[in-house]
Amino acid sequence: MTRQTEAPIDYTNFEIKHERASALARLADDGHLDLNPPYQRGSVWTLDQRIALVESWLRGISVGSVVLADRWNYRWHDADGKPFDPESGAMLACVDGQQRITTARMWFADEFAVPASWFPAEHVERTEDTDDGPYVRFSYLSQPGRNKLTLEASLQSETVKTATCIEDEARIYLLRNEGGTAQTAANLANATRIAEGA
Repeated sequence: MTRQTEAPIDYTNFEIKHERASALARLADDGHLDLNPPYQRGSVWTLDQRIALVESWLRGISVGSVVLADRWNYRWHDADGKPFDPESGAMLACVDGQQRITTARMWFADEFAVPASWFPAEHVERTEDTDDGPYVRFSYLSQPGRNKLTLEASLQSETVKTATCIEDEARIYLLRNEGGTAQTAANLANATRIAEGA
């Protein structure tokens, strides 16, 4: 493998902003955001990880940024060299953050529940019984509760506007995901032990 390039590296321009998680979910639902480009790994988060994301939103804890590629730019082209056609594909591609956006889609579509105790009683209209006590889905919240969570559940997005093809997107994906050392089960177990006061 060589790290040499044919030309000097161009600076990648990102537009950084905070997005409502519900808005990103809606973009995916409407077909404007491709969550499954070929370099992505698929949906792999566990239910516990999805529940933890909702908890992070409720606590106002940053969950890292998602990276989107704007395919509707004058430089983007497909494998045949044809420019992007918004009639044939999504205008945005999820380069990194697929698990978080998928979880947002699932949460706002009532596909999983979280502990009802996380919400003020006046925001809970209905619950379901679990082995862990009462849980609530998004639609089980009162309108004020749904409105509050919709406003607070956000993701920082970084949109790259200079990717020219799917290979550029895959390169960004690799740089984002190979740049660190993955957490081990032992690291996470230690943090869990400390968080639980043990």
